[in-house]
Amino acid sequence: MEKIIKARKAGISRQLRQQWLTEHEGGTSILTLANEYYRDPRTIKKYIDIATKERYEKEAKVIVIKDALVNHYARLIAHAEKLYKNISTESSFSSDLTNDRMHAALKSHLPRSPLWNYINRINHLYEKLDETTSRLTAKLMQKINSDKEIPDKESVRLGLLEVLKYQIVEWAKANRGLDIEIHFKTHSDSRDKNTVEYGKFNLGPLSDNDLKQLKPIISKYEKSLRKLKEYNEAHSIYDELKVVKIKAAEELATIIEKGVLQGSCKYCPA
Repeated sequence: MEKIIKARKAGISRQLRQQWLTEHEGGTSILTLANEYYRDPRTIKKYIDIATKERYEKEAKVIVIKDALVNHYARLIAHAEKLYKNISTESSFSSDLTNDRMHAALKSHLPRSPLWNYINRINHLYEKLDETTSRLTAKLMQKINSDKEIPDKESVRLGLLEVLKYQIVEWAKANRGLDIEIHFKTHSDSRDKNTVEYGKFNLGPLSDNDLKQLKPIISKYEKSLRKLKEYNEAHSIYDELKVVKIKAAEELATIIEKGVLQGSCKYCPA
C-alpha cells in the first residue's frame, strides 16, 4: 500500500512516459503497464499519447534543423563561389561582398583560414595599383602635353595616353601588349585625312605630315615606359597579385568542393 501511495504522489517524468511508450510499442498492454506501475490505465494512456506527440515534435524539429542547415551551407558555398569568381576579375573584393552577412558567417566558420589574409592583401594591392596608375597618368600627361613633336590634337594626345597606360599594364602583367609593327593601322579618306588605329585605340584623324611623325613618337614613348618607376611598381604589384590570387583560389576551391564547413556562426540553425 505504501508503494502505491508514493507512486501516486510522484510526477510523470519525461523519461518515464517515454519508457511507457517504448514498452507499449514493444507489445505491453496499457492494462499491464497500469498494474506494473500502479497507475490508472487512463493515466498510462494519457501519458503515452503525450510521449508520442513529444517524439513526433522532436523528429519534426530534427528534420527542420537538417533542412535549415543544408540551406545555410548552400548560402555559405554560394558566397564562396562569388569570391572565387571575383578572383578572375581585375578588381578588388567589393564592399558588397565583404559586408555581406554570409561573408561574416563564412569567416566565423573558418576563423583560422589564410583566405581572409589573402583577401585583405588583394584589396591592398589593388589600392596600391590605383595609386601607382594615378601617378603614372599624371606623369605621362605632363610629358605628352609638353612635347612639341606630338601633333597638336586632343584626340592624338588623349589616344596616346590611353595607349601608354594600356601598354604598361599589359607589360607589367607579363603580357605582350601591342606591337607597333603589327597593330598600327591607317586608313585614308578623300580629304587627305588619315584615321589611325593602334589596337583598339583611335588616334586620328591626321594629315599625312602628322601621320609620318606619329609612329616614331609612339615608339619613343613605349621604349621609355620600362624605365619609369611606376612601371616597376606595377610589375611588382601584378607579380604578387598573381601569387596571392592563386592561393586564395585554392582555399576557396577547397571550401566549395567540400560543401560542408567546420565550426559555427550565429546564423547556424540551433
